[in-house]
Amino acid sequence: MDTSALARNIPAYGSVGMARPAPQPSRTDLPPQNAVTPAVQVALSPQATLRRRSDAERVTNAQNDRERRFVNDPKSRDLVFRISDESSGSVVYQLPSEETLKLRAYNESLEQALLDREAEKRAGRP
Repeated sequence: MDTSALARNIPAYGSVGMARPAPQPSRTDLPPQNAVTPAVQVALSPQATLRRRSDAERVTNAQNDRERRFVNDPKSRDLVFRISDESSGSVVYQLPSEETLKLRAYNESLEQALLDREAEKRAGRP
């Protein structure tokens, strides 16, 4: 098997770094329909690099407009991580989710009601 094509490095544009050309198919006894072909092709053109850079800048700018903070939820008494949009104040991401917090608060109130009922039974109250 000829591996000389694998050892040759070709400089790429932008942040891709060094790229290697796809190796030529090796000679095998397999029929052409079963030959192995490269699974991925990387676009190394200057235009593709500019698109990747503009996408990365857009993500970075979007992240800079976000406020990240930890908040104590009063109902569930849990620590909540929130990412909110600074311009509108709306919550973009929250962990745990609002639904999870409501479910936890409901479960705690249900558990407290069951404990109160059990305490009343033990005290002899119907």
